[in-house]
Amino acid sequence: CTVRLWTATTGRNVVVAQDHSSDVNVCRFDERGTVLASGSSDGTVLLWDVDTGEFKMSLDGHDDVVSSIAFSEDGARIVTASQDRFVRMWDTESGKLLEVLCGHEDKILSCDVTPDA
Repeated sequence: CTVRLWTATTGRNVVVAQDHSSDVNVCRFDERGTVLASGSSDGTVLLWDVDTGEFKMSLDGHDDVVSSIAFSEDGARIVTASQDRFVRMWDTESGKLLEVLCGHEDKILSCDVTPDA
């Protein structure tokens, strides 16, 4: 499936992402608007450089639909929620999985990060 991003002022197509193998359910920008994250039914989250349109990395770990994405205010962390009942926190520079939050008894539809992270 494809994610497309255009600049509102020029209409120029900045990002064309075709690397998800299933539906894209959620997209989120970091606070600076320099990174775009897309989450898919295939359980992956892909990160894109908005300025260049280049693929940065894939965050693989969910076993079901990625339903929500949130960046920390400084952009150093990303939190992803899934219908697999887990919330995962990742380092956005390395792609390293930092923490898995469990305990939900049903699918998770939304997540967020407080300003103080």
